[in-house]
Amino acid sequence: MAEKKDLKSTEEAEKATAVAASEESTSDAQQGKDKQGEPGEIDLNEVDKLLNAKGNEKDLPKNMQRLIAREKENNKRVEESIKGAKTNPSWFVPLFCFLMILGLLWVVVYYIDTQRTGGVGYPIPAIGNWNLLVGFVIMLIGFLMTMWWN
Repeated sequence: MAEKKDLKSTEEAEKATAVAASEESTSDAQQGKDKQGEPGEIDLNEVDKLLNAKGNEKDLPKNMQRLIAREKENNKRVEESIKGAKTNPSWFVPLFCFLMILGLLWVVVYYIDTQRTGGVGYPIPAIGNWNLLVGFVIMLIGFLMTMWWN
């Protein structure tokens, strides 16, 4: 029940502020009609002043003051957590992508060349079927690097 009352008082305060601002801008617009030449035009500088004006927090209801304080505390906590975040060097992501693609190409080249030559295949013909292991190890190193990516 107290929260509803606080919410109602907050909404009423916001409505009152909006009404006061609109009345002020209306009176300014009526006064400014001589300056601008056309009736109904509003000076954009006045609108900016109203939108950017910061009121005194002590004039707000208690629940709004608590809400503002809580928001400031949350912002402070988020900024502190961002400062402590670890990041990887710029070469990290391209390296693990390169290793995964290199391993895949190693295996594909071995399979294609083995089919073409009938058993002896590139990339390293002397090790034969161990080329598959070399290709999969290169890919595995790339995939393992993804676990340390921040």
